[in-house]
Formats: sequence, C-alpha cells, structure tokens
Amino acid sequence: MRMARSRRPAAEPAAARRRGSGLFVVVVALAIVVISVMLVRSKMAAAPSTSAAPTAAVGALTVRTLEPLLPEARLGTPVRVAILRDPASVAYYDDRAVIDSILGWWRTTLTDLGATAGVVAPDDRAALRAASVLLVPSQPCLGTAARRAIDDALLRGGGVIVTWLTGTRDGGCAPVGWSLPARLSGAMRLDTLETRNATYVAVAGNAPLGADIPPGSRLELLVANHVAARVPGRHVLYTDRAMNPAPAGDQPLLDAAIAHVILGRGRAVLLGFEPMRAAPSPWNRAVAALLTRNVVAWAAGLPTASVEPWPAGKKAAAMIAQDVEDGFGNASHAVDSLDAAGVRGTWYLVSDLARSNRALVRRLARNGEIGTHTENHLVLAGGSEGEQARRLANTQHQLADLLGRTVAGLRPPEEQFDIATLRAWADAGGTYVFGANDARTASPELLAVGGDTLVLLARVTNDDVISVHRAGKVGVPGLVAEYESALGKVEALGGLYILSYHSQFMSRPELVPVVAALARRMRGDSTLWRTTGHDVARWWLARHRLRTSTALATDGALKVDVDNAGHEAADSVVVRVVVPGAARVSSMTGATSLPAVAGEARLLFPRIPARGRVSALLVMEAMP
Repeated sequence: MRMARSRRPAAEPAAARRRGSGLFVVVVALAIVVISVMLVRSKMAAAPSTSAAPTAAVGALTVRTLEPLLPEARLGTPVRVAILRDPASVAYYDDRAVIDSILGWWRTTLTDLGATAGVVAPDDRAALRAASVLLVPSQPCLGTAARRAIDDALLRGGGVIVTWLTGTRDGGCAPVGWSLPARLSGAMRLDTLETRNATYVAVAGNAPLGADIPPGSRLELLVANHVAARVPGRHVLYTDRAMNPAPAGDQPLLDAAIAHVILGRGRAVLLGFEPMRAAPSPWNRAVAALLTRNVVAWAAGLPTASVEPWPAGKKAAAMIAQDVEDGFGNASHAVDSLDAAGVRGTWYLVSDLARSNRALVRRLARNGEIGTHTENHLVLAGGSEGEQARRLANTQHQLADLLGRTVAGLRPPEEQFDIATLRAWADAGGTYVFGANDARTASPELLAVGGDTLVLLARVTNDDVISVHRAGKVGVPGLVAEYESALGKVEALGGLYILSYHSQFMSRPELVPVVAALARRMRGDSTLWRTTGHDVARWWLARHRLRTSTALATDGALKVDVDNAGHEAADSVVVRVVVPGAARVSSMTGATSLPAVAGEARLLFPRIPARGRVSALLVMEAMP
C-alpha cells in the first residue's frame, strides 16, 4: 500500500514548517496505523520509568493488563454537533480520503459520547444553525464560508472546537498565520512541537476540562507536530514522561495542549492534538475519551457536575511513608520528627522484625498508620497464588497480634506485584497497595480484582533509594530542595505526593532532618491534605461511589444532585459545577458555596449519607 503524503502546513510560522509534515498528524492509511501501533507498543514496553526501580516494572506491567476503573465517557445531556468539511482542506492532503477518515472518526466518537453528529458543508446554514457545537478538525485550509460559519456560531452563543492547525491557511491553502487559532484559544503564542521520541500530555486537577480524570494523569500520544499554546491557565499541558512541563522549542510556558476561552456569548476550544492520536492502550483510550467528552460539554455550555479529587476542597494530598525494614530502630528518629511537626506517617513494617520491636511498633501506631512490607521482605511477584496467599495471611496475622486489628495497606518489596498478589491481599482483608503504576498518574487508581476493588497508590517522584542509595546524595539541603520541588510538581498537578523513604537510608540520624523539613513544609500548607495511605484509600473508594447529576428547572435554576451508592457516608465532599451558557450563580441553597472561577460554582456538602442523596439549588443570572 502506498503511504499517502501531505503538504507542509505553510500557514504556520517557519518553526512549524521545519518540524514536520501533515503525515504525522493524521492516520492516513491502515498501514500507517499498524506501523504506529507496533512502534508505540515497543516503545512503551522498552521505556524505563524515571522514578521507579527497574524491578518495579512487574507491577507497572500488571496494571497495564487491567481495564482502568474510570467513569463512563458519556454526555449527561444530548448535544447536536456539526462537523464542518471544507473542500479547501480536502486538497491539503495527498490522499483525498484522509480528511474523510478524520471526520468519520469524530462522528463515531461523538455518537459514542451520546451526541448527535453529522458532517456539513460550510454553506449549509440550516444544518449549522441547528447545531449547538461546530467542530472543525484538522483542516488547515479554510475558505471564507467556513470562517463565517465559525463567527456565526459564536455570535449565536454556540460552541466552536478546532483541532491541530485548523485555519492557519486560507481557502487556497496559502499561509495566513495563527490569527484564527489564537482568537479561538486566547493564546498569546502558538507553535508546533519539535520532533520528540515520545509525546505526553498531563491533565491537572480541578479544571472543567479535567472532570472525572484523576488529577496528574498522563496521556501518551503518537508522535506528531502537535500544536502548543501559551495561555494564562494551563490545565492540560505537554510534558515529559515524568510529567515535567515540556514546552515547544523550550519556550517558557508554551506548553498548553488544550486551551479554551469565552468569546462574548460563545465558547471556543483549541485542541492542539487529535484525540485519535492517543497511543493504543486501555488507559490512554479512556483518558482521551473523557477529555473529548469534557471539551464537547464545555463548548456546548452544558451544566456539568463532578466530585473534586480531595475532601474539603483541598487542591492536593500528601503522605509520608516509610518502609521499616533493615535498620528497624531508625524509625524512632523519624517518628520523633513527625510528632514534633504534628504530622502523621504511614509505616510499612517487615512483620518478622516488628515482633522483636514491639514498643517501637506501638509508638509508630500512635503516630499514624501501620501497613505491611511482608513478613520477611522477600519479593512476592512471581510466586504461586497459594504461596503469596499464605505469606500475606501470615503477615496480616502477625501485625494483628501486635496491634489488635488488621491492617489495610501492603507495600510489596521492591514495588513488585502481580495479579496473584492483588488477589491474595484482598483475600487477607487489605484494601490498598502502594506499588508501581508506570507513573502514569499522580492520583490513586482503582483496580478491579475479582469481586473486590483495591486502591493502588503510586509515586511519580524519586524515593530515597534513587536519591540516596543510587545517586549518593547525602547533603540535607540538596535532598530537601529535591523533595520540595517534587512536592510542588505534584501539588501543581493536584495529585497525591508520597515522600517514600526507608529505615536504612533517610531515617538515619544524619538524614532524618530531610523528613522533618518536608513534614514542616506540609504542615504549613493549608491547601494540602496531609494524610495516611489508609485515609487516601478510604476517600478514593467513597468518592468512586458518588454520582452527580444536574437538571435545569423551568425558572432557570440549576438543581445538582449527589447520590451515594456506598455503604459508608462520605464527608466533606466538594462538587465542582460548570454552569450553563454565559450564566453565573447568584445564590444557592442546600450546600455551602466555596470560591470558584467565572463560569463555575463549588459546592461543599458536609456529609452524604450511605445510600443517600443530597441536593443543592443554584439560582442563575446572566453574566454582565
């Protein structure tokens, strides 16, 4: 099969012309798709994690085999979408079928989301007026009629979504620059990504386009000259594998992958990449689908509600976790520091050693949470299901004998676990595992294991095995700076930061000041939820069982319902509401109002009873 070629996107700046052709932007033929899938799978399997030990790949590979337990990507309200097809862009691609393959993908995807979608011509004014959203995907060349359709949609108060290089050329495919995508994104600057070995997008928490996506989730894209924007608010941005910002051309803040703006009564969104370019894996497909749904819902001005990631409106969470193994007695230095700072810790004990240190174990338990690091620190993964079940039941029994209760958390030695590990821990009464997930999200994950649901906690930053043991860092100021920077990164993503350290490394007297400094830093941040692994897992399970819905009353008020399908009450729940159209909330009943940005409301419900429902009524008024 001949591979189709496409013209260079001459409408973009010279940097974009240097950085690749349209071949990298669309799926032009089945052969290209097959080759891309093979290359991506090879790359995903071979690429090492930047933050986890190589042996932890066993756990990461295990997680990849499981379907992610994420909310269904469906629109709560039907939406009519007009997918514009400009003949000018048909000629842009060497293979004239390319544009129709893109439009066909979008039509299928929108139908799956619950929208009504049809392909329309730029001069079909009746079809355009009937739609709530106008979508113009990957069409660099736009004629006068197409540009008029975009303006008319915004003037009517509708939504407009454009993707990639749409509108950077005129109807004759001559370059006209970034003016249209800049206006539709509010961007101060736009450019294309240079050639990279891999392309990643990170989704930060507490943003309308991130609803239902775990904050700090990483989406991998097939490599292409995707478009990056510099905008004031960057909630979905291009990053490296470790979720550090990776702007186009190393230009500061030129890293937004999606930008949205309110233009008069209308709403516009620029998707710098095509969602169909998500790398082929269940995780990437699920995150891309939720992002696509959120973009369509926002552009349509639909009222939507979603539960915020953390209780009481906290912007991120943090826990301090020690593996108490070799040098068991060193844990006393760390617990002294945490007690002095007023911060609880999570302590994963090698239970054979714990039985010889009963007084210290009781002290650790008074400070925070006790979990298990197995009975003897031998690797679990790879053992038979029966052997793993015996071992985990044994360590659970040993710790219950010491504490008078079972423990919830398992920290597998060397972060290695497999399906048998998860089943055995659930059977032993555990509720969560602290292990590797390929650093694909800075938030907890839910794993379906047989009839049980386990919570997976994973770190996306270095622990002291990497910093102290491998890199040989022993200076307290340097280690404090490294971990404070890592905490700041996870806070910006809105995820869960885990200071993971060991009794034989950073719990030693000469290095424990690092732990004390981080504890004080966390204590001084009122926007951070300082917590333990068990409390994180309980919250994440409770949050998973909450369902939100919205309904507009005849008088224009917006009703928000939150149902709790769980057997336990959920406390301090905050619901973020994107209000419809160009309205704002003037008053509300049934919930406490928290500070929110324009076009949104945040509702605090102190308690949602088990198997119960709470409701709030929001009175709307037009924005001035």
